[in-house]
Amino acid sequence: MPADRRLDFAVIDHTPVGPALRRRDRARLDDPERRSVVIFITLHEPDKKIVLGYRPGDAVERAAFVVLLDGATGKTWEAVVSLSQGRVMSWEHVPGVQPAIVLDEFSECAAAARADPRWQEAMRRRGVTDFSLAMVGSWSAGNFGFAADEGRRLVRALTWVRRHPDDNGYARPVANLLTVVDLHAMQVVKVEDGGVVPLPPEDGRHGELGLRGEHPRRSARPR
Repeated sequence: MPADRRLDFAVIDHTPVGPALRRRDRARLDDPERRSVVIFITLHEPDKKIVLGYRPGDAVERAAFVVLLDGATGKTWEAVVSLSQGRVMSWEHVPGVQPAIVLDEFSECAAAARADPRWQEAMRRRGVTDFSLAMVGSWSAGNFGFAADEGRRLVRALTWVRRHPDDNGYARPVANLLTVVDLHAMQVVKVEDGGVVPLPPEDGRHGELGLRGEHPRRSARPR
């Protein structure tokens, strides 16, 4: 007998989610100035008793769990959307939390860091003047109870520098340099520079193109 896939997230239909959310709060989601973002959509699993008591052919409510970030206020919202009925079943503000970083924020954070004069000056102190070779990665700052951090969407960004555009930048970290960025405002809050440590002199290309005239081994290939 083939497996019943109705609770499998891989076959979930996201089509009703967007219209249902917009009917619930169109002003929040359709205003481009608010920069509101759907962080993720996943399967909202039914109560375990329904799962354990399920028999082939039983009607099962298909629902999606959605996390949203209000770009205007920085507040996090959680919603449950019925996929079979196309309506929002619950809509709740979750205070004091920040949802996961999304892809656009990674690139926007890197651009904000590269444009900041304090970060640029720190890079120049390390002999780096071509900022296009710098890689800036966002890491969640966490919450340590500092009053100044309360309610802010902060990351602590690390920097690496490639020797050339095709280089593996992760082989050349910029030590002692930490850039704190507020993703909600997309602004650099501060640049912490603990002192210059020389960059690793070699690049990170370990493939055939990075051998610089050397040859890969000529012995028998592994079988």
